[in-house]
Amino acid sequence: MGFATFHVICSERGFQGRIEPPFRVVVNLSEAMPVNQFEQLSSPKWWFETIVEPNFEEYCSDRFSRRKAVNAIVTTYHFWERLYHFQNQVSSPPRKPSRESADLFRDKLIQARPHLGVLRDVTDAVKHQLRTRKGSKYSPTDSFIATSSTGVTATTPDGLEIGDTGLLVEAVLKDVIAYWREQLD
Repeated sequence: MGFATFHVICSERGFQGRIEPPFRVVVNLSEAMPVNQFEQLSSPKWWFETIVEPNFEEYCSDRFSRRKAVNAIVTTYHFWERLYHFQNQVSSPPRKPSRESADLFRDKLIQARPHLGVLRDVTDAVKHQLRTRKGSKYSPTDSFIATSSTGVTATTPDGLEIGDTGLLVEAVLKDVIAYWREQLD
């Protein structure tokens, strides 16, 4: 079978690619941007400063926005994966990532910073409407998520609370953001 050529504008430059059956997109990213810019995009520090921190700051400026809370929570939690994959890339020799080693890496981070585990549960709840992860320390009644699917079920005068944990979204995020800053220094 043949392939279809397409053109997409990526930043200031475009790239050529093709779609191969069954709908696999093949793209040469080195044509899409300079190599140093591509390396920059894979850098945890760049991702943290460009994606994670702005989502956190945006939420802090509007502590009652569930949308901003979800954006901040999900990007802050999943930052661990950026660190994991980056460490595998820069190790000598580069290591092939695996689900087992990723889980071990994540669990060590959660052990060091338990609020990361809270963000994991909320992120899981956002995706599935319930905290379905095995080992969640919350009870089934705490696992019910409001129809907003945010995992944020209570509004207090100080901001949004996570389920019935008594934990404020902003406080948990601040703690984990501080931990990521430590990891990047």
